[in-house]
Amino acid sequence: MGIVTSLHLIYSKTLEYFSEVDPPALPDEPPWHLKPCSVDTSLTNYGRKQDHSELLKNFALEKVDYYNNSVHIYTDASKTTTNKTSAASQN
Repeated sequence: MGIVTSLHLIYSKTLEYFSEVDPPALPDEPPWHLKPCSVDTSLTNYGRKQDHSELLKNFALEKVDYYNNSVHIYTDASKTTTNKTSAASQN
């Protein structure tokens, strides 16, 4: 199989793949019309990692209950002297 035939095969497989993929949909409302998100970071003011875990758990559960009709997004981050990482999860 020559280089031209290989390139043609790759090209045709790429076209085949993208013909089956839906293009991204535009949102119904532009982002600048959306209300700003409300972020509650008050748990950062409660307790320290050295505090009793049940106390920290109760603080967190009170917040979850308070915002029971809201979208919950949980985040965490960590860093070392050479690396950083973060994660977010929507529940």
